[in-house]
Amino acid sequence: MLLVVDKRFYPVSVIQEGFMKAEFTAIIEPAPEGGYWAICPEVPGANGEGETTEEAKNNLKEAIELILDDRRQDVALSVIKK
Repeated sequence: MLLVVDKRFYPVSVIQEGFMKAEFTAIIEPAPEGGYWAICPEVPGANGEGETTEEAKNNLKEAIELILDDRRQDVALSVIKK
């Protein structure tokens, strides 16, 4: 049985240069060892952690930005190769 004591959902806004603003869901939970974990269900692999919920959310935002940037680069390279 999984017991979640304090799961919180937060919006995370991501704005990258030359692209429109997007909002994602941040699920932030207390970590057993202290601090907080954050994940984004819309972006597989995006996660963050921090001593506060705000720090976890900011680290998650950075992870989302990095993953989306990497995906854009992959698409750009695949177009160039064609």
